[in-house]
Amino acid sequence: LGVHPKLVLLAVLVAQARAEQGLGVLGSPGTSVSAGGGLRIADVESTYHAVLKQENGLFSPLEGSELLGVFDMLEVNGVIRISSDVEASLAPGAGG
Repeated sequence: LGVHPKLVLLAVLVAQARAEQGLGVLGSPGTSVSAGGGLRIADVESTYHAVLKQENGLFSPLEGSELLGVFDMLEVNGVIRISSDVEASLAPGAGG
């Protein structure tokens, strides 16, 4: 993996750890963790940008489609799983 996919994975791990501790999203003041037990891409993106900001410009953050391309590459390689809220609510045994 390249540097940015590794940084995105770091952001996923940091966001998960903060969610498990009941802490807000890093880089988004006042934003609470998402309901349903999963992370939102926006939460990971905020964490990713906050981590890079702490590095004082060592790495330039990816923007928009480049960052989505990293998420896509990680999913295609089985490193992460991306699903929608609709997909989760339609899963067997979910709710009504």
